[in-house]
Amino acid sequence: MKIALVTPLKNERKNIERFLSALSKQSIEIFSVVILENDSDDGSQEYLDSISTVSNIINFKVINLEFEDKSYRVDAKYSSIVKQGFEYLEKQNYFKDLDFVGILDSDCFPESNYYEDLTAFMCSDKRLGISSGLIFTDSGILHKTNVNWVRGGCRLWKIDCYKSAGFLVEPSPDVISVALAHLNGWTTKTCKTIKVTSREVGEQGDYSFYGASAYYRGHTIVYIILRFIYYSLYKFDVLRALQYLRGYFSSLISNKDKLSNKELRTYYNWYLFNKLIKRYY
Repeated sequence: MKIALVTPLKNERKNIERFLSALSKQSIEIFSVVILENDSDDGSQEYLDSISTVSNIINFKVINLEFEDKSYRVDAKYSSIVKQGFEYLEKQNYFKDLDFVGILDSDCFPESNYYEDLTAFMCSDKRLGISSGLIFTDSGILHKTNVNWVRGGCRLWKIDCYKSAGFLVEPSPDVISVALAHLNGWTTKTCKTIKVTSREVGEQGDYSFYGASAYYRGHTIVYIILRFIYYSLYKFDVLRALQYLRGYFSSLISNKDKLSNKELRTYYNWYLFNKLIKRYY
């Protein structure tokens, strides 16, 4: 199986050696790794520039990017960085021979059998287009994300799914790419027997961003109210719930732009109904 991975990286000098070591210890070879270093000022760029080859990785490439906006945000900037990695892969002669492409964030450290088991899991279901394992903290605590949600920072696409669904530069690209896969006839599912270690996710500060992203995608007010109840009563996090609500309704009141892709907007308009009838999974 030929796997190519794209890794966005900013100021991860303390993690780079651990990251590359995790890939070197994989039970199968990784055909290609493309690191998109962007605006690091902690020595990451200099360290990566000193590396030409990595054990167990056949093709290793570092691309240095610069942006006027030097901040780190999980939004369209992140997805634009990932997109440049995929575009680089598409230009390589070996792209036509790949079986899987994926994202592996630089603070994600897969266990040694991760890619061998994940590719076998995906090959066992011909409709399964995107998958990942689960993410745990160093102390062994499962990240708070729904166990059925395919993780954005350590996911794989079957190459045919990637070619048919594509990858868009949008906020919350992990959410958008799942929708694109569903719309193109693919399913998405986690492999719960394999894991990646990473720092805690989900503590992203002000949750207004997620409410605004839900508005942008086209989720209905009913969906937003249900999410508000979920955060308040199930997660016992009223502050998060209020921030989420504020993000959505401030965008609604301001009449901010929504997804230009009408098919995707329809997908999110009918998201609750489709979940109930299990149209997509």
